[in-house]
Amino acid sequence: MVTIGVYGGVGKRSRRELAAEYTRRYTTEILDRADLTPIVSALPSSGTAALLCVERDPEACHRSLIAQRLTERHHVTIEHCFSTCPRIQSGSRAAPQGEYRSSSPF
Repeated sequence: MVTIGVYGGVGKRSRRELAAEYTRRYTTEILDRADLTPIVSALPSSGTAALLCVERDPEACHRSLIAQRLTERHHVTIEHCFSTCPRIQSGSRAAPQGEYRSSSPF
């Protein structure tokens, strides 16, 4: 198991961005080894899928690295929703980090 330090003394909810070393290592040790094609294939062709996270800012969450990879390599459209998003204000307690709208042929 690989352990990568993320926080550097900063709590998840107060973090504003990922440390550069964390981003580099997460990308090379985890994301570059992951085949995201099955995930993209499982996304609904219409409708919305959500990836949830605890951080307020997408830049502070490792899921933003996954979202970026989905956009760059699989042409999945990402829409970040925040507490001001109408979908969130309709009663949901958790704020999605990103909603994926697939424009991929899968």
